[in-house]
Amino acid sequence: MFFDFGENTTFEMDNYSSIKRADSFRFNENSTALLHEHSLVNSIYDISFGGNSTFMMFSKSCINFALNININGNSTFTMNSGEITSIKDRFYLSNNANFLMYNDAVIKNVTQIEINNGKHIFETNDNSFVNASNFKITNGTFVLNGNDDRNSVNSTNLSCINNGTIIVTNTSHVNILNTTIFNFCNIKVIKRTIRDLPIFFTNQINTTIFSFQSSFEVDLVYSIMPIRTTLPQGTKLLIDGHLLRLGSSNKVFCHLMNKNGFYSEPYCPCSSVNCYITPLKNITLFNLFIETPPINSYRKNDEKEEQLDIESVSIENKKVSFYKTDNFVLCVNSQSLKLITNISSLTKTVLLVSTQYFVFKKVVSQAIYTTNNHTKYLINPECEDGLHFNTITQECEKCTDLNCLDCFYNTNECLRCQQNYDIDRNARCAIIQNCLLKQSNRCLKCSKGYLLVAGSCQKSTNCLIKTFDEKCQICDLTTFNINNTQCVNADNDTKYTNQNNIITCKSGYVNNSTNCQKCSEMYNSSLVCENGHPTKCEITTEMNSNKSCENKNCSIPNDQNGRCSSPVAKCNFITNSKCLECDNNLIPNKMECHTNNDLLCTNQSSVSCLRCEDLYFYSSSTNKCEKCDLNCMTCVINSTHCITCPLGYYLSNNTCNTNAKLIGICTQLLSSGGCVKCIEGYYRNGLDCNKCDISCASCNTNLRCLTCNITNYKTSSGDCKSQSSLMGCDVNVTQYGCTQCKDGYFQVNTNECEKCETTCLTCSSYGICESCISSEVLLSNGKCVNLSQILECNEISNSKCIKCSFWNAPSLDGTYCEKHTVWWVILVIVLFIIIVLTLFIIILVYTVKYILKNIHTKELEKTTTIFKMEKSNINFVPLANHICVSSKTLNFNSEIDEIPVESETKMVFCVGNASRNVLKIQFTMTTQIDKFTIRVSPEVVMLKKKFACEFSIYLTPKCTCQINNKICIVSKNLKTNVENTNEILMIGVTSQSTRIDYEELIEESKLGEGSFGVVYKGKYRGNTVAIKKMKQSGENNTLNNDKNDEEFEKEVAMLDKFRCEYIVHFYGAVLIPSKMCLVTEFAQHGCLSNVMKKFKKCDIQQKMKIKMMIDITYGISYLHTNGILHRDIKPDNVLVFSFDHNNKVNAKLTDFGSSRNINMLMTNMTFTKGVGSPIYMAPEILKREKYKKSADVFSLAITMYECFTWTNAYPKEYFKFPWTIAEFVIKGLRMPKPDEMSQGVYNIIVGCWDNEPKKRSLTENILDELETIYKSI
Repeated sequence: MFFDFGENTTFEMDNYSSIKRADSFRFNENSTALLHEHSLVNSIYDISFGGNSTFMMFSKSCINFALNININGNSTFTMNSGEITSIKDRFYLSNNANFLMYNDAVIKNVTQIEINNGKHIFETNDNSFVNASNFKITNGTFVLNGNDDRNSVNSTNLSCINNGTIIVTNTSHVNILNTTIFNFCNIKVIKRTIRDLPIFFTNQINTTIFSFQSSFEVDLVYSIMPIRTTLPQGTKLLIDGHLLRLGSSNKVFCHLMNKNGFYSEPYCPCSSVNCYITPLKNITLFNLFIETPPINSYRKNDEKEEQLDIESVSIENKKVSFYKTDNFVLCVNSQSLKLITNISSLTKTVLLVSTQYFVFKKVVSQAIYTTNNHTKYLINPECEDGLHFNTITQECEKCTDLNCLDCFYNTNECLRCQQNYDIDRNARCAIIQNCLLKQSNRCLKCSKGYLLVAGSCQKSTNCLIKTFDEKCQICDLTTFNINNTQCVNADNDTKYTNQNNIITCKSGYVNNSTNCQKCSEMYNSSLVCENGHPTKCEITTEMNSNKSCENKNCSIPNDQNGRCSSPVAKCNFITNSKCLECDNNLIPNKMECHTNNDLLCTNQSSVSCLRCEDLYFYSSSTNKCEKCDLNCMTCVINSTHCITCPLGYYLSNNTCNTNAKLIGICTQLLSSGGCVKCIEGYYRNGLDCNKCDISCASCNTNLRCLTCNITNYKTSSGDCKSQSSLMGCDVNVTQYGCTQCKDGYFQVNTNECEKCETTCLTCSSYGICESCISSEVLLSNGKCVNLSQILECNEISNSKCIKCSFWNAPSLDGTYCEKHTVWWVILVIVLFIIIVLTLFIIILVYTVKYILKNIHTKELEKTTTIFKMEKSNINFVPLANHICVSSKTLNFNSEIDEIPVESETKMVFCVGNASRNVLKIQFTMTTQIDKFTIRVSPEVVMLKKKFACEFSIYLTPKCTCQINNKICIVSKNLKTNVENTNEILMIGVTSQSTRIDYEELIEESKLGEGSFGVVYKGKYRGNTVAIKKMKQSGENNTLNNDKNDEEFEKEVAMLDKFRCEYIVHFYGAVLIPSKMCLVTEFAQHGCLSNVMKKFKKCDIQQKMKIKMMIDITYGISYLHTNGILHRDIKPDNVLVFSFDHNNKVNAKLTDFGSSRNINMLMTNMTFTKGVGSPIYMAPEILKREKYKKSADVFSLAITMYECFTWTNAYPKEYFKFPWTIAEFVIKGLRMPKPDEMSQGVYNIIVGCWDNEPKKRSLTENILDELETIYKSI
C-alpha cells in the first residue's frame, strides 16, 4: 500500500487508529501528517518528506518498523512523544530539514543516523532517547538538550566531520560504545560546567580536530582507552589521559548514582584533594568513610574559597559537592576523633551526621544542619580553648576572663581554666601557687614546705599530707611521725626518715638502727663509712687491704684519690701511685720523670710527644718516635696506619699503594699517584678503585649500582635484583626491568610486576581491577564481585553481566541488572489479545448478522406477501427473461376516476419468477420525472423459482397532469449474475388543482422584469394570463433559493384562498423546482405606476382615479376582514383592467408575496422586519416597531396621494436618498396639499397617514368618503 500525499494535503490518524502495513509514506509540498495518541503505523518501508512538509507524533503513537526515513526540503518531523521502534537502514536529514524530539519520545534500533548538507537540525529535548548503531553529523547540527543528567543517545559509533555542529544546552550525555571521531567539528556548550558529567562517554577517540565555544570549563569526553591524539589549544587531559577537558582546571567531579557508592564515571571514586563527590539529583543519602589523613593533609577551614567550591563541603581530605541535589543527609565515618570541616557558600539543605566530631569555625559538634548559607550545630556543640558557644548566634565567642577556656553564656563564670590556673571562689581563674605538678586545674604536688589541701598548697612546717580529720599522714623527711598524730623533729645528723625510721644519715654518719652515729666513733680514722667498713680515711691515714684506716708517714696526701703515695721527683700529678704529668721539658716514664732526649719529636708536652718527624710516629708503648712503614710518608698509632704517602703512591684505607695496583682497573691515572676514573665494574674510593658488587654492571659506591649486570635488573630504589626473581612479566626482563606485565599482574615501581587480587584478570593496582576472571563482574570502583552478588544476573562475559533473568536486562556498564520490559513477550501478549479480539469480533459480527437476517426475514414476511404462483388465482402474463406479471399496464384510474394531487395513490402489482434460479427483483423509472414521485414497497425482493411477490406501488402527483410513462422491472439472476430489464406502461389522469402542469402553459411575450422574477403574457387552456416566473439565485446560493421557494409557496397558498373580484384572479402555480411560476389573470393596462408613466395626468379623469382607489380599498377591506395584511400596497401592485365606468371593477390588488395572517400578531410573534417599499412604509415599520392593519392604511394614503397628484409622493429634488424619506416620515412630517387636489380628497389622505396608528381611518370609513366624492362628481 502506497501513501502519496500531494500539495497542501493533511493525513491524520485519530486515537487508537492503526495501519497494519504500508510500502511508503511520501509527503510533498506543504503536506501534513498527524499521529494522535496510541495510533500505530506497523511495518513501513520508506517515509520521506519534502517541500515544507510537517509530520507530528503525539503521546503513545508508534511507528513499529521502518526501512528508511528521509527528511529534506525544509520539512519538519516532530516527536512530541511516541516511539519509533526500528529503522533498519538509515535515518537521513538534508536540505534544511528539522527533526525534533520532546518529552519521552524514543527511537530504538537505528542502523544509521545521518545529518547531511544544509542547515538541518537533529534535536533531543527533555527525556527523549535515541539508540543507534552509527551517528554521523556532516555539515549539520545535532542539539543535545536532555535534562537530569540522563543518557540521551546510545550509539556504537559517532562522527562529527566536515563542519558538523554539536550544540549542548543542558546536562544530558551521550554513550558511544566503540569509536568517536571529531574531524573539523564545531562544538558549542551552553550553561554547562565541569561540575556536570562529561558530554561523551566512549571506548576510544581517534581524531580530535574541533573548535569549541563555552562560557565555562567543560568535560568533553571520557575515553576508556587513553587519548593519544593531538589536542586543540585550550584543552587538557586528566585521569592519565582518559578525560578530555575544555579548560585548565584540575578539579574532578565524581557523580554519585546511588547511596551504595556507584558512580557514573568509571574513574571514580578518586582520592586527590581536587576530587569532589557529587550526588545526582535523585540521591539524598550517602555514607562517607574517611581514612585517617596524613599530617597536614587536610585543608584549613580558612582557606580561600574558589568558584567551583560553591555548594560544597570538605571534611578532612574528602570533598562533597551538592551542586546537583538538595535535602541531603551525609553520614560520616572515620577513625579520627575530630574532622576538620569547611562549608563553602552552601544554599542547599544538608545535614552532616557523625559519631566523631566536626570542627567548623572553631565549633566542635557531632551534627551540622545547614540551609541557605545558615549553619546550626545540633549535637553536643562545643568551642575550642578560650571560647564559649553562643546558642543564639551559633558562634564561638571569647570569655571575659582571658585565662578562662570555657564559661557560661553571657556570664563571667568560668567553667574551665588554662593550665596552671584554678577557679577561685568568685568563679574567676587564679594562678595555682607553690605547686610542682598540676593537672585539670588542680595541684597534685606542692612545693617543699607546703601542704596539699583541697587541690591548693598551704604552708606547713613538718607535715606533708593530712587526713580529713587534720591528722598528719606523711611527715617531712627530716622529721618523725609519732603516733600518727604529729610530726616531731629528728636528730640533726639525720638526713631522711621514713615516718618512724631513719632512712639516710648525713655524710660522716651511719645508721645504727636507733640513731645516726659518727663514723670515726665506730671506725678509727675514718671520715665516711657504709656497709660496715670505712670508705674514706682521714688525711693522715690510708686504707689498707683490710679496708681499715692506718697511719702513714705523710702529713699531706699526694695522690689524687686522697691517699699517700711514694713521692716522684718533678711529678705534678700522681694517681694510684703513677705519675701522669711532669714539669716542663720532662716526660713521665714509668714512675719517674725524664728529660725528652728523642730528637725525632718535633712537638713535646708535659705528658708525651705530640708530633714526630715525617716517616715517624709516637708509640705510647715505648714513649718515643718509631719509624713508619716504608710506603708511608706519615703515620699514626702504628707503622702501617698511613696518613700521607710519598710521590708515586696513593692512600687507600690508611695504606699507601703504588699505581701498579691500578693497572687494568683505572682508565685515567694521576702522576702523583691514584686514579681519576675507574673502569666499568669498579667505583672510585678516594684515589683507589674498588670492585662493585657482583650484581652491578656499574656503580658509584659499594652500596649503590648505576647499572645492573645482564642477569639482574635495577629497581626504582637503585638495587639490583635477579631477573629470575621478577615474576609476572609478559616480555623478556632486561637490565631495566619489565616493561609489560602479564594478565593477572600490575606494574609497580615503574619496572616491576606485582600479582593482582585473585579475582582480577587484569588490574591497574592492587585492589583496583580492570577486568575480572570469568565468574566475576567488574564494578565501577574497580572491585570484582561474584556472579551470586549481582542480583538477577545469569551470565558473565568480559567482566560484565551480559544476560539477566527474565524481565531484567544488564545496565549500560554491565555492573548490575535493571528491570527491562521484554518486547517480544509484550508482542506475544498483544498479538494473542488481538487474535482473541479479532476472533471474538468475527464471531460476534456473524452472529449479529445472522440474527439481523432472521429478524429482517420475519419483518419482511410481515410487510411483504410472497406466495407460490401455482397456489394463486392470479393470471400471470409472461414477460421476457423468465419474468411474469399480473398485468402489462399499471392503470391508476382503474379504481378511481381522478388521481388526487399531492397525495399518495396505491396500486397492487404482482411479479413472479418463472426461472429455475433465485432472482432479485426491483423497480426503477426509465426517465427522470418531475411531475410525480413513485415509491415501491418492498424495494427489493429475492424470489425463488415459481414464487411471486405482491408489490405496492405508490404514486404522488405534484401537479394536475396526465401520466403516460414506463416503469422498469429489473431482475438479476443471482447464480449467473446476469441482469435483465422489462418495461411496464403506467397511465393515469389527475384531478384539477391550482398546481398547474408547466407543459400546459404557452409563453407569448415578455411584459416586465423585477428582482422577484420575469412576467410573461401567455395562454393557459385558452385564457390570456400573466405568467410570473421566479428567478433562481444559482446553485451556490442554496439558502437564498430555499428562502425564495418558501416565500413563493406562501404566496401561492395565500392566492389560492382568495375569492374576491377586487383581487386579481389566481389560476394556479407551477411548484416544480426550476420551473416555478404564478399564473394570474392578465391586466390589459398593467399596473398603476405604468399607467402613470404611460398616460398624462389629464388623460385620466379624476373620477376614474377615485374609482380605482375605491376598488383597491375594497380589496384591502377584504384582506383585513379575512385577517390578512398585504404589507406592500403601492402603485406597482395595483393592476388596471379598464377605464370604463360601466365595468364593476376597474383596478385590482396583486402581489401577495409579503402578505401575512393578522392572527399571527395575536401570538408572541412581532413583525419588526421592514417589508415593502420604504416610500410607502408606515413610521412604525421604519422604527422597527409592531404594526397592524393601520400600516396598510398608511401605504394606501401614499398610493392615493400619488394617484391623485399623478407623480411621486416625495420629489427627488428634495429627497435624494431613501433614508431622508424615512427621517421625514418618522419625524411626523407629511407632504402638503397640492393646489389641484380638493380638500375633501386631501382630508381622506390625512386621515389615513396619521402618525398614530390608532388614529388612522378604517377601510369602511375610507370607502364611504371616497364613494361620496365619486357620486358627487
